[in-house]
Amino acid sequence: MSVGRTQTRLSWGPLRAWSMMLAVVLSLVGPSIAAQESGSVSGVVVDEQGNAIANARVVVTGTNLAVLTDAEGNFRIVGLPATGSVSLRVTILGFRPTTETVDVGSGGIRLEMARAAISLDAYVVTGTAAGVQEARAIGNTVSTVNAEQLLEVAPIPDVSNIINGRAPGVVVTQGTGQVGSGPNIRIRGASSFSLGNQPLIYVDGVRINNTMGAGINVQGFGSGIVNRLNDIQPKDIESIEIIKGPAAATLYGTEASNGVIQIITKRGRAGQTDFTLSTKQGTRDFANAGGRIQKNWAFEPGTTTPFEQDLFALEKERGNPPIFTTGYQSAYGGSIRGGTEAARYFAAIDVDLDNGVEPDNYMDRYSVRANVTADPSPAFDLTASVGYQQGKIGLACEAGCGGRMWATVFANAWLRDDPDFRGFRSYPPEIITEAVDFWQDISRLQYSFQMNHRPVNWLSHRLTVGQDRVEENNVELWERLDPDKFGTYFGSFVLNGFKFRQDREINTWTFDYSATFSAAVSRSIKSSTTVGAQYYKLYEERTAAEGQEFPAPGLNVIDAAATTFGGDWNVENNTLGFFLQEQISFNDRIFLTGAIRADDNSAFGRDFNVVVYPKVSATWVISEERFWGVNWIDALKLRAAYGQSGQQPGYFDAVRTYSPVTAGNGSPAATPDVFGNDSLGPEVGAEFEVGFETGLFNSRIGLDVTYYNTRTRDAILSQPLAPSAGFPGNVFVNAGTIANSGFEVQMSAIAVQQQNFGLDLTLNLATNSNKIVDLGGVDQGQGFLAAGSQMRVPGLPVATYFDQHTLSATLNGTGYDARAENAMCDAGDPNGHQRVSEDGTQTPTQGGGSEIPCDGAPRLALGNSIPTFEGSFGATITFLKNFRLYALLDWKQGHTKFDNNARARCQVFWQCRENFFPEEYDPAYVAEFQSPNTLRSFVFSNASYAKIRELSLTWTLPPRVIPGTKRASITIAGRNLVTFSGYSGLDPEAEFLEFGFSVLEQDNLPNLRSFVANIVITF
Repeated sequence: MSVGRTQTRLSWGPLRAWSMMLAVVLSLVGPSIAAQESGSVSGVVVDEQGNAIANARVVVTGTNLAVLTDAEGNFRIVGLPATGSVSLRVTILGFRPTTETVDVGSGGIRLEMARAAISLDAYVVTGTAAGVQEARAIGNTVSTVNAEQLLEVAPIPDVSNIINGRAPGVVVTQGTGQVGSGPNIRIRGASSFSLGNQPLIYVDGVRINNTMGAGINVQGFGSGIVNRLNDIQPKDIESIEIIKGPAAATLYGTEASNGVIQIITKRGRAGQTDFTLSTKQGTRDFANAGGRIQKNWAFEPGTTTPFEQDLFALEKERGNPPIFTTGYQSAYGGSIRGGTEAARYFAAIDVDLDNGVEPDNYMDRYSVRANVTADPSPAFDLTASVGYQQGKIGLACEAGCGGRMWATVFANAWLRDDPDFRGFRSYPPEIITEAVDFWQDISRLQYSFQMNHRPVNWLSHRLTVGQDRVEENNVELWERLDPDKFGTYFGSFVLNGFKFRQDREINTWTFDYSATFSAAVSRSIKSSTTVGAQYYKLYEERTAAEGQEFPAPGLNVIDAAATTFGGDWNVENNTLGFFLQEQISFNDRIFLTGAIRADDNSAFGRDFNVVVYPKVSATWVISEERFWGVNWIDALKLRAAYGQSGQQPGYFDAVRTYSPVTAGNGSPAATPDVFGNDSLGPEVGAEFEVGFETGLFNSRIGLDVTYYNTRTRDAILSQPLAPSAGFPGNVFVNAGTIANSGFEVQMSAIAVQQQNFGLDLTLNLATNSNKIVDLGGVDQGQGFLAAGSQMRVPGLPVATYFDQHTLSATLNGTGYDARAENAMCDAGDPNGHQRVSEDGTQTPTQGGGSEIPCDGAPRLALGNSIPTFEGSFGATITFLKNFRLYALLDWKQGHTKFDNNARARCQVFWQCRENFFPEEYDPAYVAEFQSPNTLRSFVFSNASYAKIRELSLTWTLPPRVIPGTKRASITIAGRNLVTFSGYSGLDPEAEFLEFGFSVLEQDNLPNLRSFVANIVITF
């Protein structure tokens, strides 16, 4: 890729258009403020036990007037006619809606709500891009996580773990146990070969950077482990809403086909000001490290007697520090929340200081957030939100660069008695810790402004603008080392030191406007027409510099190095989209919705025109029909939706580029680099979704069932270029088709609700069937992809592992010198392949009853790296009024993982037990690990697992315990407590993130067990 290329193809003058929209908004605000009326009503909203319900939405039916209850459940609505009566409707997630007619001027109204496992009248943000909408009108499933409520019982450390296990179809894979690391998030399978499968992330309506795998990549090899999603402070979040595919994401347009995650931060509440202080203290550890890391073998010096080396026991005997320590984690925070009916505010400051189990792994994070909402009139409100995070993450040298895991997992037992190496691979643990330093500095600012205006009953419109600015500094530093101390371990290049630094700045701007026109066609038929436009701009700039060989100790700036290199890179990408949506409702029970969106993006090929995405959906709240007579089913919504969305090509995939070179006479010149494709367009996902939501037995049980079928067409593939093109390599083309389908079930139950005891249960289940439909005639060859293990074959999943499979061999000799001979492999089917089993994991049996010599055997499908079944089960037990016990179990099944630890130990370093006692094993297995890295089906292991993810006990202290407090709680919690799995390696979740689809474990630190105590006090 050439340096400094910028592609900006859009030229619509978006700022001028947005200025005109803003002028229209401001012109309408003035008359609305002057039109206030004098009548009001006020009261309180409580539950069945008389406890106040905060944040409930109280609406005057038939109008746009609505307020939220304060922390004590109080509300007051102004701007009503001076006399008469109004109907008030109260809704909030987790409760059944209630409606009551009251006289204007009334005060002290008491509105009581009953708990419910499902609510069709709750409002959600991400139902459409047009804004807040009742759940009953949305034709697709939206998963909502009440983060504020969840964190009261489970002090979850980051945003990704708030999502994990709480929304069916959302697979969160935590790649490593390092502090500060982030996950790979995939919704409803994999729908792209090369563009990534991460969902879009929004905070308060503004798109934010969702980079996965940020952080240092060691000299072009290694695995960045930081996910930008986890920069957001969990304690600042009120709720998270997830939409899962093109049928739901049509109005989000290009880039939304992988789903959308909308984070809504906490808002102020009218009423008394609340001051909250919190602290968390705890530990994390590599549980049973000595028992989980397999021990390596060698011969006793001067003999042929094998021995098994236990490094952990040896280091303890030698009096050395533990290889992996216990990391301490702490957090401190404070917030203020309150306001009046006219202005409400929330502000918080938090500090997180976390240490990992390796000395050079840590995270220091400082975050500040402030949200202010102003209501100058009942018809107008303005919310301003700003969040800032700053911190430093120390990244322990891991997969791809060595480190403690490398030195220990691949321990060299032959050097057990060597005083320098002590049986470790390459170096003992303290050496790499002292020699190298990796870190990432992060500074991040997000802000947004949202205006909602309801000048008349038939018109409401909204404008959202904001920015996400990320400044990221990644550094790898090897200072000049003392040759007397380090010369045994490193060559002269490393001893003389070097430094690599990459600074990255990413700016994402959001401009989003929509207007909704409502009309009553008749008493029973209502129309809602929404028009809108969005403009998104991304600008990314990178600057990289490297210095090699420092002339003296103590020098560590790049300019001080003997040889220096540098360069910069930047890109600008723009998206402009317009949409039109029409929704017709019949008796507020049947909703028909149709929409269309048109997008252009600067990454599209020059000859590619605007892409158009259609959407249709229907819902029917059948339980409210007069003929409905099933008493134990008190709420039932049927729904169906079809929609399209897309994903843009890579920034420069469509552009013809040249790389700079030096000509023979020393002058600068250019040489062909990337051929480009002027016709290249987006990948387009089309999805059909059908399902129902129901409440049973007075909504004590809620059930949401969905079937989805998604097909991605025009998937981008790399096609070899003919030599006559004059350009090297390949060209990107729209060619492939990928299909995903499955079922999702989300169930919640208020199983027991008594004065002194309660039991709430949740169950999430999801399946996914993924396959390549076709490759559009683009030859993918027979070579391996990614980490050398996958091929693309129509009819099989996108991420299918392939290799030869040994069926038989003969073993000659005994002990270390025994050799497997005459290896025979599975001949496969007549086409040279064998289909993977239905669950994606079963090792194939003999194909067609034939064996052939392995030298000529085909590579067979050995498993799929994408889980085919996942789920979670949660339970909350309330007892003695003030105690809550919470537990979450989650699992993933039906996928295979590449255990590269086994390959390296047994096939490269030759230190497994099997190498020393081959006669105890199947000769076919022995033939594989004795092969020169050609036969290796033994490294593909079933990675299904179940994990006790969270377990906590919370005591809500009675007010008398700490006088003057409104609420205080103490929580004791554990995470990643027990894993149940038959996986051959260390951790079925550990993942070498750089390789994407190839779920490869290679000396990754497994997910760590942690225990914390969390104290929260509100005054």
